[in-house]
Parts: sequence; structure tokens; C-alpha cells
Amino acid sequence: MAPAVRQPSIFEANVWGMLFYATVIEGNPYRSVGIHLDDFVGHILVFLHHAENMMKAFGHSGPLKIEIGLSDILGAQWLYDAGGWLERREG
Repeated sequence: MAPAVRQPSIFEANVWGMLFYATVIEGNPYRSVGIHLDDFVGHILVFLHHAENMMKAFGHSGPLKIEIGLSDILGAQWLYDAGGWLERREG
């Protein structure tokens, strides 16, 4: 069985109700240089699902502010499954 997490990730919750998520997205188990599109989207979806559950547990109701910092990956190679092999695309 493969591990659920191959790279370290960070989760922080503070007393003001802020949730912070971070993970390494460049470099992957496929030994290809770039960001695997499916892994990237999967991480975002898991973080959003977890944040939803946390907000429900906190009893939060009201506006939310979501920030995603992508400036560090501008110009990175994106990898996607092109029918059994990985293809690169410019970011």
C-alpha cells in the first residue's frame, strides 16, 4: 500500500480562527521535474474539504477570506497525464 502523503505538509490553526495550509508541490514521485496537475488539484481539494469540516466544527457562520499564493510557481513546468505518460506544459 502506498503512503497517503509522500511529502511534508503544514497545517496551522490560530486563536483568531485562521487556518493555514502548505505543502511541497514541485517534484513528485514520478521523478519528473515540474508540478503534476492532478497532485496540485488534489491538494487544493483536500485542503478545502478539511477547512470546511473545521469551520463546521467551530460553528462558524459568516464571510470567509481565502488567499492562495501562486507567485512562486510562475513559469514552472506543469505535468499532466496524456494517456499513460506525463507531458510537460509551460506554466
